[in-house]
Amino acid sequence: ADVLDSIYSRPDHELYRSFVCLENDEATNADESGTQGFLKLTVSATGPGDKVKVHNLEKEKAAEKKLLADGSSESQALVLPAMTPVVLRFLVVKIHSVDNLLVP
Repeated sequence: ADVLDSIYSRPDHELYRSFVCLENDEATNADESGTQGFLKLTVSATGPGDKVKVHNLEKEKAAEKKLLADGSSESQALVLPAMTPVVLRFLVVKIHSVDNLLVP
């Protein structure tokens, strides 16, 4: 519930097009521990009566492309070592959707 609370408390109740770290909590050795990569995602948490913000993705991507062309971007905050090893990993994602959930 802490993750949903933190998302719900954000503007528009969403974490929008943000980079998050992928970490291996079950690592058994140093090579598999720590940050394994990054994922750009959008998550929204809405409740009864909340309005979902509708984004103009084409307009936002065009603005992001212009920032990249100008040499700046929000993604520059992610700095990786030059010798980051490339290793094939699989990400398993389970997406659940709940509609018309009755809460007692």
